[in-house]
Amino acid sequence: MDITKQLSPQRIVEFSNSIDRFVELQARKARLDAEILTVLGTIGEVIDEVVDAGPQDSRVMDQAQRGMCIEVGAAARIHDRAIMSMVNNARPFVKDFPKTLEALAAAKISVRHAYVITDVADRLLTTPEQREVYESQVLPKAMVMTTNQLREAARRVANRLTEKTLDDRPQEAATP
Repeated sequence: MDITKQLSPQRIVEFSNSIDRFVELQARKARLDAEILTVLGTIGEVIDEVVDAGPQDSRVMDQAQRGMCIEVGAAARIHDRAIMSMVNNARPFVKDFPKTLEALAAAKISVRHAYVITDVADRLLTTPEQREVYESQVLPKAMVMTTNQLREAARRVANRLTEKTLDDRPQEAATP
C-alpha cells in the first residue's frame, strides 16, 4: 500500500519516526525484561537457599517461601502469589536457558519469544543436555520468527530431542 498518496509529507515523517521510536522502546523493554528475570531468578535462588537450610517439613518450607514472597510483594506492591509465579517463571532462564536470557538482554528476541522457548522445553525436555541442544537450535529461529512460528518450530525441535511428543503425553497420562 502506498501511503504517500493518503498522507501529508509531515504525517509520513511522523509515522516513520513513530516506527523508529517504537522499535527503540521495544528494545529497551526487552533489556528491562531480561534484567527483571535475572533479579527474579536471584530472588528464587535466595528463597531456595533459605528453604533448603530450614527444617525439611513441607509446611514449614511453604511458610518460609511464602513469607519471603510476602516481603518481596510488599516492597513491590504485588501479591505474594504473583511474586511466586514470577519467580517460578524466571527460574528456567537463570538455570537452564542463559543464552536465551542473553539474547533477550541484547534485544535480539522479545520476552514473549523467550517464554515460548522455556514453555515448550518445560513440557518435554528433562535433561540439561537436551535443554542445551534445544536452546542452541531454537534460539536462532527465535530471532527471525514470530512467536506463533517459533512455538511450532520449538515443538518440532523438542520432539526430535525426546522420544515422547506432546501429543503422546495426554495418552500416557490416561493409561493406568
